[in-house]
Amino acid sequence: MSLIRRLRRVKRSTAGSITVSVESEVLAAMQAHVAARMNDDVDAVVSSYSDQWTDDKGFTKRTQKDWHIASAVGDAKLEITIDLRTVDILVDGDEATFSPVRTDTAKGRTTQKHQLRKEADGVWRIVYSQVIDWESGPMDDASQARKDAIDATAMIVRAHREQLLNDRWRPGYHFAAPEGVAMPFDPNGAIFWQGRYHLFYIFQDKRLGKKSDHWGHVSSTDLCHWRHHPTGLVEGMYSGNCFLNENGVPTICYHQVGQGNALAVALDDNLDDWEKLAANPITPPPASHAPGQERYRSWDPFAWYENGQKWAEVNWKDGKKEGLQLTWHENGQKKAEVNWKNNIALSEKYWNSKGESVDSFEEAESEK
Repeated sequence: MSLIRRLRRVKRSTAGSITVSVESEVLAAMQAHVAARMNDDVDAVVSSYSDQWTDDKGFTKRTQKDWHIASAVGDAKLEITIDLRTVDILVDGDEATFSPVRTDTAKGRTTQKHQLRKEADGVWRIVYSQVIDWESGPMDDASQARKDAIDATAMIVRAHREQLLNDRWRPGYHFAAPEGVAMPFDPNGAIFWQGRYHLFYIFQDKRLGKKSDHWGHVSSTDLCHWRHHPTGLVEGMYSGNCFLNENGVPTICYHQVGQGNALAVALDDNLDDWEKLAANPITPPPASHAPGQERYRSWDPFAWYENGQKWAEVNWKDGKKEGLQLTWHENGQKKAEVNWKNNIALSEKYWNSKGESVDSFEEAESEK
């Protein structure tokens, strides 16, 4: 058994004599209560409770149990330790609040708040006790700090979930990113793979020490109920698509911010782990010293594999509304070489006037 006490300040009068503050009186009353419990002085413990005492479980002074008055509780007589190190004392006239009081046993921790009243005989007594926290296992300072951090995070998550559920304008069936703003609000990398529809979306955070673009990842079997996946594509991820390469492996063609268009290959069937090619970018940024390159820039690719050829459409700009088609090849070391085809100007029928995220789809039979 042990008693951990917290010292409080005392006030000094102008005459130089020591005057005990009201807070110190309350502290002394609670220290005496705890000491009596530790010493199994039942009469002193009972006397420290007001005749009007009750608690949040409905017990009264006449129906008190071991955990109210003894130094051991339960059939196994578990010894208790009471910690007063972190208490705050709030006094309002003849009423005071004393909290938190932590009581530990080998089975767990209970934290209480006590209300005291200075009664007619000048003695501070406990009039009400309330449990404000509990843990179902033994705790020390380090484990309590970890648990407090977990609880704080859980409160934020629950509040966010409630906010989403109460948002009348939030889509009920269509997927929407559950947190943050997730600029620029476009879906990316959609692919049906191993019985699931996979969808990626751009979002931003500062996990790498600065704000950067990453791809969030969800999947579904019915396009209504979505499961979140770990974020496996981070740092500079912008618009792109997902397709099966010549080996039947999901491959992403995307714009690597600050570098150019790039490739990443899936390493598992859940599409959680990806490898960005060491030879990225496959369409490098223009180099002012290279003849002809200074006239273009490219972004937001859409790639596919067809009839032994790898194709990509990219948005590009040299002052005109033009598109660019190209092929690239990989060798066994996953190094990329870019073989440029002739530039193909897209007609107004197919041009995206904003120059963003061009996609291609096979024309339906009825439309041919």
